[in-house]
Amino acid sequence: MKTVRLCLDYYHPWPNNAPVFMARHRGFFEDEGIEIELIYADPFLGDGLFYLETNRTDLAVSYPNRLMARVANGAPLQSIAALNERPMESLVWRDSVPIHRPRDLEGKRVGYRRAERLTAMLNTLVKLD
Repeated sequence: MKTVRLCLDYYHPWPNNAPVFMARHRGFFEDEGIEIELIYADPFLGDGLFYLETNRTDLAVSYPNRLMARVANGAPLQSIAALNERPMESLVWRDSVPIHRPRDLEGKRVGYRRAERLTAMLNTLVKLD
């Protein structure tokens, strides 16, 4: 049986990780010859992507915007699956602003909390549109 270390995205079990716990409980991993070892990242050390980059885990549950920021900075990481069908991040603007799609933001001043992951997410949305 192969052991796979999976770093979860929060410090304790929570609803987003329920499918992983249910799959383990129902023996789905075992049926595939996998022993799953669930790991929780130490927030003072780094997130699941840091654990991946430093070989402390084999897989990590993370957020697309964090992954985009890491990849934009050269990290050799990639996404293989989605656990949630729809992200819970959003862009909000006033009715008086003529924004109909992400590319309409190009060249405009956008106010948001400056964070690498948010900048990467915004740049990717505009670029891909």
